[in-house]
Amino acid sequence: LTDIKVNLFLAMNYDKKELYITKRKSGVDLGPNISELWNAVRSDTDPTNYLLLKYMSGNDIIPCGCGEGGLDEMVSQLEDDDVYFGGIRCEVKGMMKFFSFSFVGKNVGGMKRGKSSLHKTAILNVLEGCSGEISCMNGKEDTERDMIVSQIVKLTAVDTINEIKL
Repeated sequence: LTDIKVNLFLAMNYDKKELYITKRKSGVDLGPNISELWNAVRSDTDPTNYLLLKYMSGNDIIPCGCGEGGLDEMVSQLEDDDVYFGGIRCEVKGMMKFFSFSFVGKNVGGMKRGKSSLHKTAILNVLEGCSGEISCMNGKEDTERDMIVSQIVKLTAVDTINEIKL
């Protein structure tokens, strides 16, 4: 009986070790061009300053916006019936900073809300080099410019909102 307990203990520890060593798939299907689009946002020579990704039914993530219009253009594309992720480039104290972005519309059902929160880390990990995350979990009312700028102020510890250019 003691040998069985020891073998069971060793088998359990080995499985736990595998869990920490082996990288698991998130189950999210990210299109191959998402990394390329994010690289355009991060490029010093490209005027593109935001990327918006839409969380579709199932586990698909599709690009639905990418452009030069900054925060205002990006926010204008959001709808309260969907979940979005993305990233934006802005200038803070004369330096370029990048922030990831998550948005959950107020009309999104509980199942989609929960599923998207499980996949959020995997999706935002594609957006490398971000200084922090702008989170809008209550729909369009969270996307007012002042609310987003106040989140950036907290993330960057700048003194005033005048030091941020979006």
